[in-house]
Amino acid sequence: MILNFNNQRSYIIAEAGVNHNGSLRIAKKLIDKAKYCNAGAIKFQFFKADKISTNDAKLAPYQKKNIKRDFPYEYL
Repeated sequence: MILNFNNQRSYIIAEAGVNHNGSLRIAKKLIDKAKYCNAGAIKFQFFKADKISTNDAKLAPYQKKNIKRDFPYEYL
């Protein structure tokens, strides 16, 4: 049990984000890890690339360094 500063039980929600890359196998591993860390729930995110980027958007400097794509849309 995890207690907060008032000695009350805390409810932990793990954030998986989009780290599952659309893979159910990876998502299940993330759930197992969250459970291991005593999380009471896990929140996943998903999105459609065409709703948050375009084919001609430029990469941010950190993206240029870390991904092997020409445009963010390809990465997403």
